[in-house]
Amino acid sequence: MLLAGDAERERRSHDRHLRSLPQEHVLKTGHHGSVTSSSDRFLDLVKPAIAVVSVGARNKFHLPSTAVLKRLSDRGTRYFRTDEAGAVVIESDGEGWTVVN
Repeated sequence: MLLAGDAERERRSHDRHLRSLPQEHVLKTGHHGSVTSSSDRFLDLVKPAIAVVSVGARNKFHLPSTAVLKRLSDRGTRYFRTDEAGAVVIESDGEGWTVVN
């Protein structure tokens, strides 16, 4: 699971580490799904199977960005938004991930 926190722009210095992530993993998108997070380049390196966008309902910044949601969709990443689903619960059996809600 990769927790991007409030990262807005990914750093090239992390490329080597990102390439070593397991194929089936979860990404918590950076900066509430803002347009400056989860770039094409970053998502191409990370290749998340599942993404969680932690964002408040009716937030004044109109997040998540439709561009970020499209980037995720274009890569076949299943994403879950906390403004729509509430708490997103993900369980792992050590082999894979299951979204519980």
